[in-house]
Amino acid sequence: MRPYEDLSKISENRLPQRAYYIPEGKSKYQLLNGTWRFQYYSKDIDIDIENNKWDNIDVPSCWQMRGYENPNYTNVAYPFPVDMPYVPDENPCGIYEREFEIDDDTMKQYVVFEGVSSSARVWVNGKYIGYTQGSHLQAEFDITDAVKKGTNTIRVLVTKWCCGSYLEDQDHFRQNGIFRDVYILSRPAGHIRDINVITVNNNTVIVNFDTDASVSLLDNGKVIEQKTCDRCAEFSVSEPVLWNAENPYLYTLKFEKDGEIINIDFGFRTIAVSDKAELLINGVSVKLKGVNHHDTHPTNGWCMTRDEILYDLKQMKKLNINTIRTSHYPPTPEFLNMCDKMGFYVVLENDIETHGFAIRNPDHYEYDVESMDWPCTKEEWKPIFLERMMRTVERDKNHPSVIMWSTGNESGYGTNHIHMLEWAKKRDPSRLLHCEDASRSDKNDKTDVFSIMYPSIEGLKKVVEDDIHTQPIFLCEYSHAMGNGPGDVCDYWEYIYEQPQMIGGCIWEWC
Repeated sequence: MRPYEDLSKISENRLPQRAYYIPEGKSKYQLLNGTWRFQYYSKDIDIDIENNKWDNIDVPSCWQMRGYENPNYTNVAYPFPVDMPYVPDENPCGIYEREFEIDDDTMKQYVVFEGVSSSARVWVNGKYIGYTQGSHLQAEFDITDAVKKGTNTIRVLVTKWCCGSYLEDQDHFRQNGIFRDVYILSRPAGHIRDINVITVNNNTVIVNFDTDASVSLLDNGKVIEQKTCDRCAEFSVSEPVLWNAENPYLYTLKFEKDGEIINIDFGFRTIAVSDKAELLINGVSVKLKGVNHHDTHPTNGWCMTRDEILYDLKQMKKLNINTIRTSHYPPTPEFLNMCDKMGFYVVLENDIETHGFAIRNPDHYEYDVESMDWPCTKEEWKPIFLERMMRTVERDKNHPSVIMWSTGNESGYGTNHIHMLEWAKKRDPSRLLHCEDASRSDKNDKTDVFSIMYPSIEGLKKVVEDDIHTQPIFLCEYSHAMGNGPGDVCDYWEYIYEQPQMIGGCIWEWC
């Protein structure tokens, strides 16, 4: 076993994540999905840089679903020995390579990966660009200094395991590869880097960005107001149509700078908790009728097309489901765009789970974080925990469908979770914070909801009636449906409707 990365340098090689919306106008978007050259090695130490024999593989895809290794499933146990931050010496990997064209070398050039498992190193024209980990987190690299006008070559080394794999012990099939969209963005040199949309009092929208631009507010394509602003713009709308899951009405902010156009759809909506511990959307009590959703396809694994995602969401609508917990990682951005437009409340979960530490001792199962063995209690892991939360929030902060940020799943509760919660509350006080691990530990001073998994009805009544828990109560997982399970939904919902404090829950799991 050997350490796969120096933990102290993980964050240095990656650009900060931003809420990116594909720009139009002068900017160019070049999708790199399609056929790539591919080499698979069962051990990364066997990589032969002189090897010119290539297979072909489709991107996005998971290599286990294309005949390289067998797919494997594990719920709690890690698929490798627990000795963090070490990973096995025999670490499978894939090398991806293809060409792309640049026709204007005066623009800033970026390559964006929406999902790569578990880590990736990137080269362009033989020049090393950088490293990323966080399988379901978007990674972006500035490749301006490496490209030339005409034909360019990108090469990506993807490993099966890295130190970040200790944070990705989710209950699902374990797969690898470039499994989400990859694309080149060509943008003007002085382009907008970040946009933050904040709605206030359901009649005002405040927009913060990092340069000057022309900003327009549109309603159904019609310009309501246009301003030329430096770093901040504010618009007021008299009696706007409010966004909710039943009527997901969207307005549009249009940004124009140096010929580039960025359109951001947003909704006027507020999130609050009443004195009865009800969840209030736009001042109205709401019950969350939800499911947990993994990216799942029978032959493509983690890779889902737009049509497949849309099919899932349409089926949910038919079943009166109004809430999705993105278990246990951020989805592809298009998923959230659809949730905005179709009307779903989203509990957006961070890409963290360390469940396997509960069974590292053969004689018992325990969330014994006081042992200081868990990553959440270790100071050297703080940058990685915090960075994952930052990348989650920064990418998706402008989606009205997102009503809660979740720190992750089944990871114990330690100081690194506290740092994540404190940062998220300061960065975005408009949304609720969820951490089931904090609730399990009875340490809810940093969270906004009390979250619980699979309680019996009797146990749930004790939680509600003990008068200790004053927050909204959310069943982040209940009514287990992997098989013929969810016959108890009616019993749960009779009680949920009786109690204002019970705000609903998410069935495990949608497939």
